[in-house]
Amino acid sequence: MKLLIPTALLALASARLVNKTINRCDGVIVNGINHEKEVIKENVDKPYMMSIDYSTNVLYYTYTGHQRMTFVPAALNLKTKENYIITGMRGAFSTSVDPKSHRIYIAGMDGIYEFDNQEKIIRNLGLTNLNIWQVFAKDGVIYYTTYPAEKAFVYKNLQLTKVAGIGDTRALLLGLDKKDNIFFSNSSGVFFHPKDGNLTILVGEYTVNAFTTDANEKLHFSTPAGIFSTEVESTGNVKIKKVAEINNIYGMAVEAAPMFYKTTVDLQIFKD
Repeated sequence: MKLLIPTALLALASARLVNKTINRCDGVIVNGINHEKEVIKENVDKPYMMSIDYSTNVLYYTYTGHQRMTFVPAALNLKTKENYIITGMRGAFSTSVDPKSHRIYIAGMDGIYEFDNQEKIIRNLGLTNLNIWQVFAKDGVIYYTTYPAEKAFVYKNLQLTKVAGIGDTRALLLGLDKKDNIFFSNSSGVFFHPKDGNLTILVGEYTVNAFTTDANEKLHFSTPAGIFSTEVESTGNVKIKKVAEINNIYGMAVEAAPMFYKTTVDLQIFKD
């Protein structure tokens, strides 16, 4: 079973969903399986860009801070429900956990930071001082996008370059699947660039709010109309599958247990 942690823009989104998709209250259907809802963290305003460290079962996320003037990074232990604020950086907006090394990255207004969960220490990697919209870590490589320029960069082998296959194309969000195929999005929709190919193609006019991978590195993305998974077939064709029909989803994370869902006032979990 898989766990999904989506974030919704409207507090009443889950109630509307219940009336449309299932017969019993407070639930949602994910991959054809009915899940019920449980609140795991209250009074969290629009958590976004979430990621999970599968070695510790800790969820990392950012949310709107005091008077909505900045974004605050936080960590929630999914076993103990302990939640704590991560201090030491300004304007945190995005989180990512490398699935192999389990290194934790948090990005924001002045660059990309690495967080040590044991020592509770955060340090600036010094890769850039630009405003970062998203960070995505995989296999020791750090990908990130900037805002408002919407440019995509990769830091690999101590070298910083633009992401291959994207170049000067606008990229607000991006994600890589298990085979390092690249998916990215801008206001026009979702694009696909194969790892060993030259073409970049539009695969759908989706409004993407977040990309994330599950414990098996399967890539998912969320939109205001639901949650989708990606699959690149042996023919090279891209298959997009709707995993859950949830309205007003902002961000999400996927684990190997139940499903999490966020309204504007609390963080919730769905269990089958």
